[in-house]
Amino acid sequence: LGGVLKAALPVTIPDIPEPFVPEFLGGHAHTAHPQQCPRGNLVGWHWSQLPATKSLEVTFTEWSNEGFEPVASKTVEIPGCELAPHDMAMTDNCIVLQINALSMDPLPFLANLKGPAACLSMDGRAPVNAWIFPRPTSKNQFEPFSVDVPACFSIHFSHGYEDEITGNIVTFF
Repeated sequence: LGGVLKAALPVTIPDIPEPFVPEFLGGHAHTAHPQQCPRGNLVGWHWSQLPATKSLEVTFTEWSNEGFEPVASKTVEIPGCELAPHDMAMTDNCIVLQINALSMDPLPFLANLKGPAACLSMDGRAPVNAWIFPRPTSKNQFEPFSVDVPACFSIHFSHGYEDEITGNIVTFF
């Protein structure tokens, strides 16, 4: 195209798996950053906002690297989560999501007065919650829990691992 996209250029993506088909009026959104685990599975998550309870419903899914078939899936609810996290850290047994201290006033956006990012506000003094969930294929299933992290803002993780000596879950963002 000579470096220029042409208007109305048709683009089709065949055989999009069902979890990735967008639902523009409600429904679920999928993370932009699925990861491949050492066992070869592709691990990702999709979410749906629950505005009435200010919660987030998250479904973690692992797909095989052969045929892209779902291997295991698990749905959880994150209470008090008004805005979805962007990225995850993954260990052999866990998935970690970081919930920043953000809120959104959607009315200016819905009234076409502001863009969505301009409707966000952040409490820079509030702790951040790191939520830890068992991976759907982990043999060690446990109740999800959260840990307060000192005030910060981050949307991406570098990596995570389970410290074999201390048993701690370590993440870098």
